[in-house]
Amino acid sequence: MALPGTFRLAPDLDRGRGGFTLIELLLVIVVVGMLVGFGAVNLDGITQSSRLKASARRLASTIRLGQDQSIVSGIYHSIEFDMNLHRYRLLQFPEWATPDQDVADDDLQFLSWNNLEHGVRFEDITEDDGDVIEDPPTGSTYRVGFDIAGPRYGYVLHLIDQRGERFSLEINGLTGLVNFYDYYREIDQVTEDDFDFN
Repeated sequence: MALPGTFRLAPDLDRGRGGFTLIELLLVIVVVGMLVGFGAVNLDGITQSSRLKASARRLASTIRLGQDQSIVSGIYHSIEFDMNLHRYRLLQFPEWATPDQDVADDDLQFLSWNNLEHGVRFEDITEDDGDVIEDPPTGSTYRVGFDIAGPRYGYVLHLIDQRGERFSLEINGLTGLVNFYDYYREIDQVTEDDFDFN
């Protein structure tokens, strides 16, 4: 019997239950594992997309650098693409050379190769006349020149990643501006109809 002013605690009705059962623990582990797995798959997609965009931005920066250096220095520059090894670099011609001359590699100044991000590769390069450069012979490279008066011609660079996502860099042949597209962009060819002012 309890004294006045005191109270009794109710007896613990479930003293035998001190934690989780093995089945409950396994169920929690499976659910957590599934959530982590879904998150990892999602993050992998984000990472690959980021690599594709980062490759495009770095390549655009090198193109702009080549354009600017040609105009400012008055010396022809070129960007060289190694489509088999998925890399590119900037070349500087000697002061006496024009972009149409055959210049020996010993007379050119090279910046080091820039590799595309892991899993990203060149799909092709489309020139403004519609020619498509893809799968060149192993060991060969492709060069695009920059004129000292501005761009020489336009072209579109197509990048692709392991998932088949594409990114296009369009270099305008008149202005030199670089535009980005998150799909395979066909080049806009200039025809005589574009200059028909009647």
